[in-house]
Amino acid sequence: MNFGTCVGALIKSYRTAQGLNAKDLAVEVFQDETKRVRISELENGKVANPRASTIDPIIDNLNIPWEEIDACRKPPSEPKPDAPPDTGLPNDLLENLAQRFGIENPDQPPAARTAFLKEKAKDYKKLKSDMAELPSGNERTTNVRAAAEEAIGRGDFEEARARLDDAIEIEVRDHALVSAIKAADLLDLKGKSHLLEGDAELAAEQFQRGAEMVKPFDIDEFAKRRHNTGIEFYDHGLRYGGKSLAFAISAYEAALEVRTRADHPVDWAMTQNNLAVALYSQGKRLGGEEGVALLGRSVSAYEAALEVRTRADHPVQWAMTQNNLAVALRSQGEHLGGEEGVALLGRSVSAYESALEVRTRADHPVDWAMTQNNLAVALYSQGKRLGGEEGVALLGRSVSAYEAALEVRTRADHPVDWAATQNNLAVALRSLGEHLGGEEGVALLGRSVSAYESALEVRTRADHPVDWAMTQENIAIAYESMAELDLDNVSGHLQQALVHVELCLEIFDPTHMAFNFEKASSLQKWIEAKLVALE
Repeated sequence: MNFGTCVGALIKSYRTAQGLNAKDLAVEVFQDETKRVRISELENGKVANPRASTIDPIIDNLNIPWEEIDACRKPPSEPKPDAPPDTGLPNDLLENLAQRFGIENPDQPPAARTAFLKEKAKDYKKLKSDMAELPSGNERTTNVRAAAEEAIGRGDFEEARARLDDAIEIEVRDHALVSAIKAADLLDLKGKSHLLEGDAELAAEQFQRGAEMVKPFDIDEFAKRRHNTGIEFYDHGLRYGGKSLAFAISAYEAALEVRTRADHPVDWAMTQNNLAVALYSQGKRLGGEEGVALLGRSVSAYEAALEVRTRADHPVQWAMTQNNLAVALRSQGEHLGGEEGVALLGRSVSAYESALEVRTRADHPVDWAMTQNNLAVALYSQGKRLGGEEGVALLGRSVSAYEAALEVRTRADHPVDWAATQNNLAVALRSLGEHLGGEEGVALLGRSVSAYESALEVRTRADHPVDWAMTQENIAIAYESMAELDLDNVSGHLQQALVHVELCLEIFDPTHMAFNFEKASSLQKWIEAKLVALE
């Protein structure tokens, strides 16, 4: 099993366990639902060596333990590939980019280095394209800009920035809006070249200078540029980490100083939404107290956007923002714990229910099913936290919401989402059965096994080996729980549990999936010990 197949299976497993479909995850991580296609390719093992810039933000968002990711990597003794990555760029230029970005570790895994260089090549081509697409300047700047473009072409970014400075100086002398905009465009190119080399601080200075240059002439253009800078840094931050997400937050906040609710209500709400997305991503990445505080600010920004994105005036955007707010509230609640965490999960449930007022099955069946699935996840988390009768009631509502989602997420029309929701339903049924106990609990655990087995109709060993193995392990756990409750058939349930844990160990090997192997092996020994005790 290659690295991509293993990581893809982990992503799918954690995604489905959290009640997200590929579209949900694409929106949460990349704010672009079209990226769900890329996520599906990853999960189905179609990307042998996925880029770090693609999988790292997904791993962070889903809180996948890095020991599980490391377990997917091939042994370090495996020979490194001789062929350089196919990027269409000269190798010496790629190496130059790598060194400028600080990637000089000879022990770096080959797949990670190749992925990084391909990502840098894409950024480099975009910079050249942006340079070529700039509107024509006056005759005095044409030759200077041509020299800058030629320097970018050979990878001499310092020379390129020096020539851009010459062009900027010429434009600034005219003291006119058109010249200020041209100069700001050139400063933006300088900023992008710094980002290409991994220097977010210098990039931020150039973007800021460009925006300030147009501010005396057109305050709205200033706000637009700060907003666009936020988008630029957000994308860079998701792909490469570092300080870019913090700069994105600052840029959005600067735009909001001009895009006020009173003067620009629609733009204000849009920027509040984008600010909330950046705060959420930064909060998830940082964790701890600082991360929780950022998640709280994200919630506040979504709530601000909803002051303009009302159900009456903007029903579709209102429902989308309610769903995003629910995601942020759920994440904040899961991080905090205690009574405060339970209260936040309750608010998350309410926000999902609000979104369902517009995302009806009749008018928006796919979004309705997705939101039902998300609602079920929040109900499950809240129910597990509360316990007691109230917790059991919430787990029951979670089961009902998953079953509702399956009315649209059918195997025929949405096989991947159907399997994921069947898996989530099985988790909720198992938890509910363990809480209730008795004959009712045994019956619910039986339904849990059936739901897991349904998921296996799509998650086959041939097509999704890791998902298949994880589901086999979950079935084993469900049978073990049945043995605890059904005292008339303890041995039979444990024998079934042993069969399924042995199946999953056919995939979980100690070299490539050490974490999963150790966990499943411990379960196997525990079941065997119980059977010996019965004898």
